[in-house]
Amino acid sequence: MKSFRKIIIITFFIYWGGYIGVMYLFSLFGHKTFNESTVWVGFISAVFFEVIYWGLLWYTFKPKIRYIEAESDAEPEFRDTQTQEVSVPDVEFSVTRLREILPPHVHVTYMDEEAGVMKFRTPYNRKAWGILTHIAWQQESGTVMLSSFPLSVYTKTATRKAKEQNEAVAQLIHALGEDV
Repeated sequence: MKSFRKIIIITFFIYWGGYIGVMYLFSLFGHKTFNESTVWVGFISAVFFEVIYWGLLWYTFKPKIRYIEAESDAEPEFRDTQTQEVSVPDVEFSVTRLREILPPHVHVTYMDEEAGVMKFRTPYNRKAWGILTHIAWQQESGTVMLSSFPLSVYTKTATRKAKEQNEAVAQLIHALGEDV
């Protein structure tokens, strides 16, 4: 939840300021009087809204955040997981080399070179909650299994973005194979 702190604070002040602004407009047209209690009612309303809104989001996000930050090699088992298998003819595939060519905005949360597993997430903000990705190198079959899923609940846009994430990582893996 620490990473959401900035968004929570910004939305709090947006809601509180919005309430005060609307009440001030009402006072200009004579529908309500604007005084100190209006500010406090707005503050309490903003706190109440933030607690409900972020509490429900945290309840929804918690399993996925715990999974992506856990030091575990297990594959994700979420309903909205998009998977893709990428053939890698190069026996020298390495998640460390893949990590080096990942875009700088990607945050790697777990990596195990021996098991060939890496987990990472894209940044989240108020408009997009981000995509979480699990990469598993299966040396016996010479494939890399990509599993991406959105942090948010199931939507068509989030599912599409998870598929796009898999395709982008697959292109990076192929580019990595060409560099050798």
